Amino acid sequence: MDPDEDAKNKSYRPIPAKRISVSQTRLLRWAIVPVCLHLSSLYSAQTLYASAVFAFLALLYNEFAAHRRHWIIRNVMNALALAAFEVGATLIAGADPTRLDGIALCSVLASTGIFATTIHAQDFQDVDGDRAIGRRTVPIVFGPAARWTVIVPLVLWSVGLSVLWGLSIAVSAVVTTLAVYVGVLYLRARTAHEYQVAYFWYN
Repeated sequence: MDPDEDAKNKSYRPIPAKRISVSQTRLLRWAIVPVCLHLSSLYSAQTLYASAVFAFLALLYNEFAAHRRHWIIRNVMNALALAAFEVGATLIAGADPTRLDGIALCSVLASTGIFATTIHAQDFQDVDGDRAIGRRTVPIVFGPAARWTVIVPLVLWSVGLSVLWGLSIAVSAVVTTLAVYVGVLYLRARTAHEYQVAYFWYN
């Protein structure tokens, strides 16, 4: 939660738009944590653990400013938090809320790897605000060359997972073509709006 960054990058968000104060946001943020933990515990101890890990990582990322650390730490923290969320959601959606089967576990691990190596795709549109608060993201550290850090891992993950899951050539071609398309959007982008469009397709 960084009002200064949001004022520059995402002025439509509730705090910079003055729809809620920082103190009210903090109160709501901490009030929700025990509610989420309780709801998670209703499914299984494992979903509670996943929720607790997510809450802990959110604490490190926001209150202890891990988001301002080295870009590798930022990427890994994002990936681990999303993995915790995915584990909890998958446990709830699955037949057994106490365990992940092999396919689900492999999917979570793959998602974690994808996020760890590409989640900085979200940072290109926020360079001005990130630079203003001293955040060292991939686009800031590597400059124009950072655009290649999106297309290369996306294509590698697409090809690798197509092989892992035994997809047909036709489906693999579609998946890989989409990865190339998203990567090219980043290579060609120059404005914040163009990066927003690219990030929309990344998602």
